[in-house]
Amino acid sequence: MHIDHDNLVLQTESDVEQKVIMPLLVGEAYLGIASSKVFTKSYLAPSVLDKKAKRKSGYYPDYAVFMRSFPVLIVEAKAPSVPPEVGYREGLLMAGSPPNH
Repeated sequence: MHIDHDNLVLQTESDVEQKVIMPLLVGEAYLGIASSKVFTKSYLAPSVLDKKAKRKSGYYPDYAVFMRSFPVLIVEAKAPSVPPEVGYREGLLMAGSPPNH
């Protein structure tokens, strides 16, 4: 699976997910992660920090890579029109690391 750099059109979050992120995750020329380890929109329960902050629901990251039943990589995609800081902050929250202010 390769990224078609010459004809790449990204307008929505779904475009970014399907045309960039998935090829980066599973493509042999990139990370080469087995597709059986990559989960989309999978529920992640709130962390201990979230529970102390009274958060009752978990997260649905765009992609989560699990190895030996542990999430090792969380990917949050955004449309090209959304500032990257938004996705970065959300990804940090889902990974259980509070963002620096």
